Amino acid sequence: PRKLRFPVGSNNLRLLQSGIFGPSTNVTVDYYVNERGWPDQIGREHHQRDLIIQRWKKMGMQINDIGLLADVDETPSRDFLRAVQVCDIEEFKQDGPKPCALPKITASAQVFEGAPDCLTKRRWAHPDFVIGACIEGIRNSTAAYTPDRAWRGTAWLNDGYNKGSDWSSVPKDAEHFPLFKAADFRRSTSYGSIVVWPASHSAFHYHNAIESVAVLRNKYLTYGHPVKDAMTMNLAEVNGDINAMIECVLGRPTGRPLKHGLEPGGLAARKARKNLGPIPIAFDVPGYAERRMAELRDMIDETFF
Repeated sequence: PRKLRFPVGSNNLRLLQSGIFGPSTNVTVDYYVNERGWPDQIGREHHQRDLIIQRWKKMGMQINDIGLLADVDETPSRDFLRAVQVCDIEEFKQDGPKPCALPKITASAQVFEGAPDCLTKRRWAHPDFVIGACIEGIRNSTAAYTPDRAWRGTAWLNDGYNKGSDWSSVPKDAEHFPLFKAADFRRSTSYGSIVVWPASHSAFHYHNAIESVAVLRNKYLTYGHPVKDAMTMNLAEVNGDINAMIECVLGRPTGRPLKHGLEPGGLAARKARKNLGPIPIAFDVPGYAERRMAELRDMIDETFF
């Protein structure tokens, strides 16, 4: 099991709640512990995410509020987040016929593998935004069609694990499309609009920003869809994203094909071409990108192969 990072009374929790997210932002941490078996490990992951919606409800979320669901390494750019807050977004209008048919928008994220200079050509379709009026638990509509979800109620709406309850099975006389659960934020991408900002991306996915290879291996051993031999197998074989990170850091092929290509020249090359687009503020701190690459190279050099 992973060590709890934010227990009550810890310095980590005090830092989270110290106002670093703004003086009026209420920050809470809930822990999910459920060791029962699942038909598929991804079911546990989505069951855990449902706690977030429960917390939103406890905090007083209303139907006109916008729910943003993201993993910790997925961040919308500041401009995009501000646009979501102030713009009149078509997908969030739910006053027409058949509400909640398209209640979601999805950011298009630039992927960084382990370090700022390890940009990939992949675009990650997260994080995700849904209007409160279409979130199960925030709006309780008796008119909404309620699908029979598989995986102990955690399945998403169009995944094939839903006992036939995708959009095609919504009764024609239904007055309201299904309300979204946490799984639908993540998985129902074909029923939302993926928003590409003028700079080609509207978010960042700073993936595997590890502090050690041991932490990285433990992540893949213990996360929602675990790799059984992650602690002992060749590091480049644990996951295709790790393989890309290793190739970037070592500056040479690992001998294994890349699932998603790397952008030649990294961050500096994109800056030189003046088409970088928004990046995390820390990436512009003088020396940060270079020090992070050196740190990651030391980790990989010590443990690779």
